Amino acid sequence: MFQRTITLYRPFFLACLLLVFCCSIAGAQWYGAGTQRTESSVPMPPLSVLPELHTDMSLDCFVGYIAGDSISKSARYSDLFFGFNNNKMDVLRYSARFMYAMKDYNPILFRRYIHTSSFMDIPNVQYQSYVASSYYGIEDELKKRIDEFGRGYAMLVAADYILHIEVADVAEGIDSTFSSRTLNYNVAASVLGKIKGQYLPVHCVYPHQANPKRERVLGGYENGSTSATCIKFGHPKRWPAIVETDGDVIKHIEGEIRPAEIGDEYIAFLTLMAIDESTDSIFPLNTFEANGGLFRIVDGKVEDPSNVFGLGTAPTVADFKQHLATLIQNIKSWQAPQ
Repeated sequence: MFQRTITLYRPFFLACLLLVFCCSIAGAQWYGAGTQRTESSVPMPPLSVLPELHTDMSLDCFVGYIAGDSISKSARYSDLFFGFNNNKMDVLRYSARFMYAMKDYNPILFRRYIHTSSFMDIPNVQYQSYVASSYYGIEDELKKRIDEFGRGYAMLVAADYILHIEVADVAEGIDSTFSSRTLNYNVAASVLGKIKGQYLPVHCVYPHQANPKRERVLGGYENGSTSATCIKFGHPKRWPAIVETDGDVIKHIEGEIRPAEIGDEYIAFLTLMAIDESTDSIFPLNTFEANGGLFRIVDGKVEDPSNVFGLGTAPTVADFKQHLATLIQNIKSWQAPQ
């Protein structure tokens, strides 16, 4: 009799379990798997024109796009990517100045430029190499010569976003976006101030639980928006000290990111990284110092255990921001080699 009762009511029990499960998801601030890299995804639809230029671009940004596009039409991939090898430091710095301006204006537009060019059949009538080759060459070289270039300068150039943020939500779990399954944290944060990267992705709504169906809708904001007030990013707990890239061994500072808590404030160095051919995801710039690119603010001071910016391990927020502004101004004034 008992077994027959269980059999009869099994659909009801299953329905109740499903209802409880769905309600638990609906009450959360993260949706879907909750800890997948795709939770902080940024769509990268192709550009219709290369390069896409705008009237409000700075001169350095404009020159960066025009020069990079022109060089790609005449130079081979190997010449562009490896062209910075053993070059004088002032050549590398002068080139990095324009890449900084392009990312600062709009990191999403810059990444869409990279994605669009990656689908081109190279060489063709217009281009001899991918437009990304020269920019990747700059980043590859500054990583190899980071002590000479300056670790602080390298972080400022390599980051897509540098933001003052306050954490609004955190999710922890296993990420299975790719074949490996690793412990991953997703963070949703309100943006209190922008240091680099003026256009934010429109990929979250604040408060985040208000309307989840809007989270992945572009809504005419393919290049992001200057009025967006929140950002999502994800990160692993740890990362390796040595990474091999195209046969080169690059030594990183091994570290572990302290899990964020709601209400925490950070100066966050973030980067856009490809998930697939038309989508990026946002990660901390975690290969330059022990904080993993997330500098926590505690009692009005910025935690910098590696002293990467030379202000000690706990400078005030005001001093830290002013120092970054000074370094950025130096980048903007790097001159052409004589």
